[in-house]
Amino acid sequence: MAAEAAAVRVAVRVRPLLPREALRGHRPCLRGDAATGEVALGRRRFRFAAVLPETAGQAAVYRACVQPLLRAFFRGFNATE
Repeated sequence: MAAEAAAVRVAVRVRPLLPREALRGHRPCLRGDAATGEVALGRRRFRFAAVLPETAGQAAVYRACVQPLLRAFFRGFNATE
């Protein structure tokens, strides 16, 4: 089933390390690939409707998650965030 036809779409936003985590030598455990919609945790991969990398700002989140909902809402569909 295409992502656009799915009743529920899940987006993941990978957060950057917090400053205290970086100071303690922690490393990111997730790798997100926006092009494929996959998140890798070790050798395991998970697919999502949208993957937003550590560098994604609020505008990118809006474009990926909110704009499609608004378009659908104005076409008469129910939309929720």
